Amino acid sequence: MRIITVFTVFIVLFLNSCLTIEYDLKLNSNGSGSLSISYFLDKQLQGISSIGNDDDIVPLNLSEDYLSEVIGARSDIFYQNYRVSEDEFSYNIFVTFVFDSVEALNAVLPEENRIELTRVNGETTFRQTVMKDKSGEIDNETLSILNDIFKEHYFKFILRTPGTVKKTFQSELIEDRVTEYNEKFMDILIDDNKKEWSVIW
Repeated sequence: MRIITVFTVFIVLFLNSCLTIEYDLKLNSNGSGSLSISYFLDKQLQGISSIGNDDDIVPLNLSEDYLSEVIGARSDIFYQNYRVSEDEFSYNIFVTFVFDSVEALNAVLPEENRIELTRVNGETTFRQTVMKDKSGEIDNETLSILNDIFKEHYFKFILRTPGTVKKTFQSELIEDRVTEYNEKFMDILIDDNKKEWSVIW
């Protein structure tokens, strides 16, 4: 079975209940900004999350210890508004990163998910890879199991730009300066092609 790595900081996983990962990235004209992550995980998935990862209660590691380790002594990025809650059915985690530059944000992102920001002739292009090309096959039995696990699960990425959006690729314009990229986990798992999205303003 192929090994899957997805964005965001950090994505991968799970079962017929509730898993939602939402990213809200706000960029300023100088490349600084903030990234908020909202993560909601059904407790039924806790058993799956512990496989091969005994230290984590959830597959997406957003523990404060982990975040502190990843950021280290950097002064150009930090996290704030860290909140963890749970109810009878789910774990809920919310955290916001504040960064001085996209380079600083990229320092805490997996290499394959880092953001590229380029400026040419007065236009700025944002580009991010969600999934690199994959190799290998998934047999039908495994595919059926994965479909049961992932079919209702997705992640959402919202980008708030400092200028009016002129063009989008693989994302939807929902306001003049706000675009939204949605991807179902199952589509990521079964698609062998490189997945990326971009926005120009």
